[in-house]
Amino acid sequence: MEKVFFQVIQAYEAKVAKLNKERASGPLSKLLVTVLGQQGLLVRSDSLPNLSLLATTDFDGLLRGEVPTEDIFKVCLRDAGLTYDEQSQYIWLPDDTSYEELYDSETIRVTSPQPVYLIVSKAVKAPEKNKQLVIDSISEFGESLIELLEKYGADIDYFLGPNP
Repeated sequence: MEKVFFQVIQAYEAKVAKLNKERASGPLSKLLVTVLGQQGLLVRSDSLPNLSLLATTDFDGLLRGEVPTEDIFKVCLRDAGLTYDEQSQYIWLPDDTSYEELYDSETIRVTSPQPVYLIVSKAVKAPEKNKQLVIDSISEFGESLIELLEKYGADIDYFLGPNP
């Protein structure tokens, strides 16, 4: 997992552990984080060495937990130089998206769509911005990505030219 994001998780766990010791009402429930967008690829950069991933300070993700846990996580993101994108709930993903668990502990569970689905999302919703990433990803994921791009209406010719 990418170093900065792992540091966010560690900081979050430390803050929640401290708060749980002080709470009379018992420990906070586990925060569920689904990492989306570019961050979903960046947190896996070690396993995607052939993709040209641009660093970003935006953190696209869905947070599901008690208000204090969500707020603590956002503070940890901010402390690491990242900004939580409040519009993350509007990110489109294919209907058949599969998710992977990236991290799980007593206080936080982190999942993310498999990278191929994040690429499809980028290709369908922002092809101009993500052209090179999609081209690189086609080399990485091959026919399985091409099939998903076609299934969800991406313009394959835009990425591969008229004769792929």
